[in-house]
Amino acid sequence: MRYVRRALYLLFAFPVVVLLTTFPFAFSHRHPQYADFSEIIYNAKPSQKINFAVVNDGDWTKLCFFGGYTNPLGTMRKFGDVTVFDRVYQFFKGLPLLRFGQVEESETMIAYVDGQNVVHFIHFRVTPFASVENQIICTDRNRPSISIFRA
Repeated sequence: MRYVRRALYLLFAFPVVVLLTTFPFAFSHRHPQYADFSEIIYNAKPSQKINFAVVNDGDWTKLCFFGGYTNPLGTMRKFGDVTVFDRVYQFFKGLPLLRFGQVEESETMIAYVDGQNVVHFIHFRVTPFASVENQIICTDRNRPSISIFRA
């Protein structure tokens, strides 16, 4: 009976996890800076540097830009504390049966460590084009402007 109950939990939990990690509400639309940076990233030109100084009102110590096919969770755990929710959420986003990575081909993500050493993720549904695939670019507060295109 115990195994039947576990199987039922998994049967109902799996579709919920799939929905939460693969559909549009898996993106950070509610983040106050989502719209601004979504437009900036989408319209970026190869010669342009993007200034991330205003992310979280300037309260960050480390910031990373992730292109498609990347897994930000592992990278950001090196720089700060990831909440339990974000660890579980990002883990399920990267399951091979559901997606190719925590950030898919047509997506980008900014992750930053705030002044309290907590990691935050802003997941965008946009990408400028394929040249940012497999890219991970990190910077610190002293150099807030980065080019998101390969040289």
